[in-house]
Amino acid sequence: MTEVSSESHEALIASRRSKRWLAVAAIFTLGNLAGGVVAAAQGELVHASVHAGLMVLGAVFVWLLASRRDTSHLERAASAAALSQLGDRLTLLQQSIDSIGIEVERIGEGQRYLTRALAANEIPETKERPQSP
Repeated sequence: MTEVSSESHEALIASRRSKRWLAVAAIFTLGNLAGGVVAAAQGELVHASVHAGLMVLGAVFVWLLASRRDTSHLERAASAAALSQLGDRLTLLQQSIDSIGIEVERIGEGQRYLTRALAANEIPETKERPQSP
């Protein structure tokens, strides 16, 4: 149980870290947008183009972080569904193994009975095989 809680704790930390990076990338993008507007207003086209390039780079990071965050949510949901199915399958497997164990025990009991009966000569040995009906 401690493994599950530590995994969920790690996922929570990763989620918070991802949200922080998304916020930083968004602020970076907006800051470069504002810087580009100011630089263009002052007539510094090279300065404005550098801000435009950095703004595009920041927008790409925002897009990547946002899409990664969306897919990680879907992966967690799929993982939870897979764990649920795995639990059901393990329950069925356990029930199957239990029933096989019971049948093997019954076979062993029958063999012990026949061994004791043959050793005590309670069942006569026949050389002919019984006929099937």
